[in-house]
Amino acid sequence: MTELHPTVEQAQALIDFERYDQALALLGRRVAEDPDDVRAWVKLGYCRFHTDGPKQALEAADEALEIAPEDYGALMLRAQAMTDDEGWLNVEPVLREAVRVAPHDSYARAMLADAVWRVALVRFALARGGGGKLTAADADRVSREAADLAMEALCLGPEDIYAHEVAQRIASASVNETVSDQLDEAILRIDPTHFEAVARQTKKAAQAPGVSAAQAAELYADALAGHPESPSMQQQLDQATYRLLRGTRWLALLCLIVPAAMINLFPSDDQPSPELPLPIGQRLWSIVIMPRSGPSGPGVAIAGFEPARGSTSAR
Repeated sequence: MTELHPTVEQAQALIDFERYDQALALLGRRVAEDPDDVRAWVKLGYCRFHTDGPKQALEAADEALEIAPEDYGALMLRAQAMTDDEGWLNVEPVLREAVRVAPHDSYARAMLADAVWRVALVRFALARGGGGKLTAADADRVSREAADLAMEALCLGPEDIYAHEVAQRIASASVNETVSDQLDEAILRIDPTHFEAVARQTKKAAQAPGVSAAQAAELYADALAGHPESPSMQQQLDQATYRLLRGTRWLALLCLIVPAAMINLFPSDDQPSPELPLPIGQRLWSIVIMPRSGPSGPGVAIAGFEPARGSTSAR
């Protein structure tokens, strides 16, 4: 590996702290001193990517590739800038060159798998005239090359999160639930806070047969605690809560109707309202059915008596 110039090393330290403007100033002076410093051009391109956008990053990548056409860093800079500027449809040749230059790099191969998969889906849609539903068999056939590339990336980088993400998306599109779940488990083993994997596994657990609305709400609430800004997780929690409340609506209505009937809210000449307060026995009977929600779902309780935790009477 080419040794970095001290100025480029200093710029890299600033990049690590996301101080891109200061790094740009150093790298600008460096390429003015030595226009053939490929590493300076590549790092300058990454700084421009964050400060000015992908077009300026592409210009820096082209400068670097003019000096060293097979430089891996310059190729990957160009590929990443292209996906942000032009989308994924034209990046495949650049990524194939990056894989040729660095055949043992998992990230380049995973990115190539991502590009091949996206292009294959677009071509399939165009062949169908933009209509028609993508069946599991179609997805499996269309994604075959991309799936193979993703598996190769996983073999090269078993701890590479991006390789797992690409492989999981492809498996999910092909409705291969077993492989998709295995990949999610692997992602969470590497990064237990990975948002997409947590969301998918939480939704699967909450929608499993036999899971009550209360249990589903608890699962979504636990997941939301780790990702409080997630609108999709909040929506799932709201839906589970609605299911939970819907299960108690008839009991709640009964709690209104029974006392109303006992005290006769709508008196007439024939049936005048009883004097208040009502006898103690009648008051207790009126409120004997009360809605109660908890981990085991809706139920009933005697007013004034709360079953002890763990007691079988609470079930």
